[in-house]
Amino acid sequence: MKGFMNGFWVALVVISIIIFTVRDGLGEDAEYVGSEKCGTCHTDKYKEWKSTTHAKMIQDVKKDPSAIRPPVTFKSGPLSFSGIRYAYGGNRWKQRYMRKDFTFATIQWNVKTKEWVPWNLSGSHKWYRDCGGCHSTGFKRKSNVNPVDSLKKYGKGKFTGTYVELNIGCEACHGAGSKHVNAPDEKNGIINPARLPQQLSISICGRCHGVFDKPKHPETGPRKTGFYWWPEGFKPGDDLEKFIGKTFFPFEPTGKTETYYWADGTSRDHHQQYQDLSRSKHYQAGLTCNDCHSVHSETPREFLTRIDARDNSLCYSCHSDKKDKLVEHTKHIPESSGSKCIECHMPKVIKNAIKYDQRAHTFEFLSPEKGIKYNMPNSCNICHKDKSPGWAKSVMEGWKK
Repeated sequence: MKGFMNGFWVALVVISIIIFTVRDGLGEDAEYVGSEKCGTCHTDKYKEWKSTTHAKMIQDVKKDPSAIRPPVTFKSGPLSFSGIRYAYGGNRWKQRYMRKDFTFATIQWNVKTKEWVPWNLSGSHKWYRDCGGCHSTGFKRKSNVNPVDSLKKYGKGKFTGTYVELNIGCEACHGAGSKHVNAPDEKNGIINPARLPQQLSISICGRCHGVFDKPKHPETGPRKTGFYWWPEGFKPGDDLEKFIGKTFFPFEPTGKTETYYWADGTSRDHHQQYQDLSRSKHYQAGLTCNDCHSVHSETPREFLTRIDARDNSLCYSCHSDKKDKLVEHTKHIPESSGSKCIECHMPKVIKNAIKYDQRAHTFEFLSPEKGIKYNMPNSCNICHKDKSPGWAKSVMEGWKK
C-alpha cells in the first residue's frame, strides 16, 4: 500500500508539472509588446506580414491618404471625409470609415461594384463591442465598464478599453510576447499554431473567423449584459469551444433559411469559416487552417493560400488522384471553371459586401438537387446563371447513364 501511495504522489507531481509547463508555454502573465518589437529579430516574417491584409485592416488616412480605396479626394465624395481618421478594410470586399473617436461614418464603399451604399444609419454598430477584439491586438475592456451603458465613445485608453496595436498583429496568433523577448526561447510564451493539436490550432483563427451567440468567459460564464462578437479573454493556445456558448451553427438542417445559414447548414454570412470547417470532411480528416493558408505572406494568390488554389495546385497536393482523371471527375473541359476545384467545392454562396462574393468552407459540392430542395444557391448555377436548377439537375442525372 505504501508503495502504491508513493507512486500515486509521484504521478500527481508529474501531472502537475506537465499542466503548469503547458500553461506557462501558452503565455500566461505575459504582456503584449507589439509587432514592431517582434520585427527586430524576425525581420523577414515581419516584412512579409506587413504586406498582408491582416496588417492593413485599419489604416490611418492622415498618415496615408491613399488608404482610402474609392477615387475621391480626402474631403469630397458622397460622404464628407472631414473628420475621418481611419479607413477600415477595402482590400477585397468593402471599405468603411471611422473618426478619431472610433465612431463609424454611415456609408460604405463596395469594392467589386464600385459603389457607395448606406451603412450603420442607426449608429448601433460599435467598434469596441463589435470589432475591436478581432481588428486590434491586445484589446482589453475595462472591467468596471458596463458594455451596455458605455457605447457612446471609444478611444485609445478611454471609457471602454485599450489595445496595443490596431490590426491583426503577430501576438494575435502567437500570444503575448514579453516573456519571449526577455528570454528568446520558442517554449517561453510563444505559440506556433501549426504545431498545436487540431482544435487548438483552428481555435486561433476561429475566434475571429467565426460567429458566436453570446460568447462566454470560461471563468466568469456568459455575459450578463451586452454581447461581443468575439470570445473575450481568449488567448492563443486556448480551446475556443470553452469560450463560446451556443454557436449559431445548426448541426442538423433546419429546413429553412436563417440570417447566418442556408437551410442545409451552409454559411450564408461572412466570418463563419470556423463553423463551415468544423462540419466538413476536411475537419474529420484532421486538417487545420494552416494546411491551406500561410498568413505570413500575401501574393497574387487568393486569400493567403500556400500554393495557388485557382489552378487546382493546392487541392492536388492532397487529392493527387484527381489530377489525371480531372475530366472524368468534373465532366468539364480542363480549362473551364467547371474543372476548377474551388468553383464546385467552395462556391460563392456567402455575402460579405454584396450577394455571393465569398466562398463557403464546407468543401462540399452543393448539388442542384439540394438547391431545389432548400431553395438555396448550388455550385452549378453560380456559373450557369442563364440556366435553371432543374436543367442542372437533369444534366447531372444524364452523366450517370
